[in-house]
Amino acid sequence: MWYEILPNGKCKFTERYFDDMTGKDKYVSKTFDKYNNRNKKAAEQLLAKRINEKLLAQSTDNANLRFGTLVNKYLAYQLENVKF
Repeated sequence: MWYEILPNGKCKFTERYFDDMTGKDKYVSKTFDKYNNRNKKAAEQLLAKRINEKLLAQSTDNANLRFGTLVNKYLAYQLENVKF
């Protein structure tokens, strides 16, 4: 986790995580009024919770996925992202 002080004086905390479905790094962030240890700890907990919620929602969406549906999703993804 890292933080940056914004031009308006607020502090933005950012955390990076890896999304297995897309194979990309993604970011979550939270802005507080100022930087202090209380806000740092709160940001750590909040960002970890947000990441877990996103990863859990992604895994529950795919828990009861049938093979044919998975193949269709994969082909749609490849058509969007791969140049033939």
